[in-house]
Amino acid sequence: TVHTYDTKHKGAAILKRELNGDPDWDKFSKQAAKTSKKVQQTELAGMAPPNQRSKARYMNLGELVDWGAKILLHLDAEKIEQDEDFENCRMNDKFGWVCDYRHQLEDWKSLVKIVDTTNNFINFMGLYNGIDKDLRLQLEELPQNMRFTHVKEELIEFAKQEHKKMGDADRLIGSSEIIESVIGKYKGLQHDQVKGGITGMLLGLAASVSDLTI
Repeated sequence: TVHTYDTKHKGAAILKRELNGDPDWDKFSKQAAKTSKKVQQTELAGMAPPNQRSKARYMNLGELVDWGAKILLHLDAEKIEQDEDFENCRMNDKFGWVCDYRHQLEDWKSLVKIVDTTNNFINFMGLYNGIDKDLRLQLEELPQNMRFTHVKEELIEFAKQEHKKMGDADRLIGSSEIIESVIGKYKGLQHDQVKGGITGMLLGLAASVSDLTI
């Protein structure tokens, strides 16, 4: 049996390490949580920040960064439209604080993009001989951010070391996400039988990943 470390969790561990001690990130995430409560019963509820997990919060960190980037676009457009009235508009009142993190959001987007690109590539391709070289090509296509060059190199080395565990295997799964997705499909198939444990719908799990014919 070959034991490989889950790529998704490796990425989350890196994000936690890079941002856990970042005072700007700490302030940004806390302010986002406060903003969510302030706008949830208003006409701006649809623009509220995504809910942050209390556990494994770095697993969906990208959603919060994407939210911040989108809010900046809305604020910039609103500023052009409102002109002199921008300072007093509701949009600026509730979300104007995000502008203080414009440069930080660019850095955080770069970091998340490096991790997500690695996750997506290994999810799709698996682990195989030469994955480190192919992954490097993928990451070199991203906008370069010198602050997180070491993260890119760390993930490339991670992929290389994981492949070394494989022995003669041609290709192995590099993430449990595909397994979790199939289990989710299986639970959906069970519907009312979900409380009965493993049921006769188990064969549906195999069918959900097969090419079905008439």
